[in-house]
Amino acid sequence: MLFYLIIRTVISIVLLRRGRGFRNTHIYKGFKFYFSTPSAKRKNIFKVFYELEKLSSYWKTFPSSYFMFHMHLKSFTDYSKMKTFIPQEFYSRYVGGTEYDILINDKILFHDIMNFHDIPIPKRYFFFRNNVFYQGFKVLTNIEVNKILSDINDEKLFVKKHRGGKGKGVFVYKRRKKGFYNDQDDRLCAEYILKKYSSQTIFFEQEIIQDPVLEKFNPDSVNTIRIQMIKNKKEKDKIIAAAVRFGRIGSHLDNASQGGIAVSVDLDSGRLGGYGARLYELEKYHKHPDSNIPFEGVIVPQWNKIKAIIFKTTERIPYYKGIAFDIAVTEDGPIIIEINTGAGVNALQLGKIKGIASAFK
Repeated sequence: MLFYLIIRTVISIVLLRRGRGFRNTHIYKGFKFYFSTPSAKRKNIFKVFYELEKLSSYWKTFPSSYFMFHMHLKSFTDYSKMKTFIPQEFYSRYVGGTEYDILINDKILFHDIMNFHDIPIPKRYFFFRNNVFYQGFKVLTNIEVNKILSDINDEKLFVKKHRGGKGKGVFVYKRRKKGFYNDQDDRLCAEYILKKYSSQTIFFEQEIIQDPVLEKFNPDSVNTIRIQMIKNKKEKDKIIAAAVRFGRIGSHLDNASQGGIAVSVDLDSGRLGGYGARLYELEKYHKHPDSNIPFEGVIVPQWNKIKAIIFKTTERIPYYKGIAFDIAVTEDGPIIIEINTGAGVNALQLGKIKGIASAFK
């Protein structure tokens, strides 16, 4: 099973030209991580292939969780615990897809739906689709767009593609002088947008001022809470895991795939776990590496309000077997940054003694 999955991956990349190449796969990243691990700590390669084969047969997919959660270490000997860490590929197969996915995968449509149901989300100033500016259903002129931009008092303005994930398709413009500029010193205006983002669909969103409890760890990024919900045959909507993702200094992204640190959250109390972790790293972070603030004992602000907003949302859009929420906490209350049908479950299992596989039975 293992070698079949590896060969199939290579063939799909070479012949079907999927993705960005073999180096972007969990197979490549996993073995690269294995060989970068000190030899005194890692299992021999034959033991690794044996365990990978067993897990491949169990999950019916390549067990990306094996290297990611350090099962290649000599100290990880419990096979039953290995099976508790669910691979991303299995999760994607479990939740599948529906004809309703567009309701949340198209971020502009999602914004309209959340507004209709009075569910808190970031403020959207306007959006740009088919080379036309819109504010709601109103078509805007270039003069009106430039007036909106000149009236914004935020220090940052976020420009996002209507589809995307893992922090891709997010552009930040910072206030300088009397306008907003990117790092290349391009000034944001209607004429620039028409040239820069021609034929793209993007929207322009208000800067989020986060609650100081989470902001103090890293003020350069909005440190969001990723919360996973699923439905199964026996239960209704259920929160099965949560983690706070902390960005690093100088980066506006907190995603684990972009170098952020994930710290697990106790579902009852909202209390952070004792340490954070990053994908394909052995190090445990008991405190934020930039601010040096310890994670343990910190309680996510407004935790009960966060859960209430999530359940309200799933009542209004009850079409999905599994979805993940990205939540920001502001002093005015929690807001939903986005919801994903295909969100990664990896960050939710970082820093845990056991994975979340039992929730999918």
